Amino acid sequence: AASAPFFTGVGGRMVLSGAPLLMVIGPEKERWDVIFVAEYPNSAAFVDMVKNPGYQAIVHHRQAAVKDSRLIRLKPGEPARVFG
Repeated sequence: AASAPFFTGVGGRMVLSGAPLLMVIGPEKERWDVIFVAEYPNSAAFVDMVKNPGYQAIVHHRQAAVKDSRLIRLKPGEPARVFG
């Protein structure tokens, strides 16, 4: 993808990627082709990437290629010892 050099250039890395198999909880009509989790060294790295003029020049291609997407910032935390 054209955005890869900008992503890796700020220290971004792909943590997880996969194709959804079953919507367990959520709208039945909602369909996703791929889900991924990306990690950046810090929030400033992400902001640097999206403000980069080179990234801004190509990001419209990504936006045109997807029907729908979500971008959710997470606060890092330790995995829980128990589920629930």
